[in-house]
Amino acid sequence: MTAPLTTQSLRRAQAHLDQTRQEAQEAIQKIFARRAALYREGIAASSQRIRLALARQVNGLDEESGGWKVTLQLVEHQIQLLGRLIWAMEVGERPDRPPLAGVDWLEALAVVPTQAAVGWISRIRQYLDLLIGPSLATETAGPREEIALAVRVPDGDGLVLADGRRVRYIGIDAPEMTTWEGPPEPFARQAKAANQQWVVGQRVRLVRDVSEVDRYGRLLRFVYVGETLVNAELLKAGLARALSIQPDTGRALEFQALEWEARRKGKGLWGA
Repeated sequence: MTAPLTTQSLRRAQAHLDQTRQEAQEAIQKIFARRAALYREGIAASSQRIRLALARQVNGLDEESGGWKVTLQLVEHQIQLLGRLIWAMEVGERPDRPPLAGVDWLEALAVVPTQAAVGWISRIRQYLDLLIGPSLATETAGPREEIALAVRVPDGDGLVLADGRRVRYIGIDAPEMTTWEGPPEPFARQAKAANQQWVVGQRVRLVRDVSEVDRYGRLLRFVYVGETLVNAELLKAGLARALSIQPDTGRALEFQALEWEARRKGKGLWGA
């Protein structure tokens, strides 16, 4: 039997989560600082061997940073849900009745080290799937390769297929066409134009790494036109940055090296 919930036990859980959030934020800041230093070393490196060694270090930092980011996201949701539950208890609302029925605070408490969490551990997986979407839960759906017709591109790192499915290129991040401030980011239009020239009207070969889709339902793919890997061509032209996100890191080291080479040559983004 689980111990009864009290506002005191929940506030202790909140304090623990606040501490975890601070630790995660500090860890991410340190990783970013180290990553920036490695980037500078990679740009200045005189040999491919040194650049690849540095790329491996960056890839390791990206993996570590990704873990901390997931932790931070989870903790933020837990804090919000606990706040709602504390409010409900203080005003006399029961969490198993409307308007709080269905709120996922049970799953939030399942990963908080308090007595109140006992008995709810089996629900952690459900909460994680809900919180971070299908990208970490779905790894093997669909064929590893397929050929499909690309009909348009929304930006420099995605395309739309004839059947309406959207594709997000693995391992790269092009400048955004739409931003909160309004105008596109520098070189966003050039990246979109290059991507359009490569793929629109072409039967492209789509190759999956690990994940099937991201949290927005877009297919995650390496995109080939003939034997040309479009993801890589955009990096070579300096129209995208290397972006390593677990678990789809099969070409992370190669892509990191391509970005550094484009930086060294002052291509695209790196010559502005």
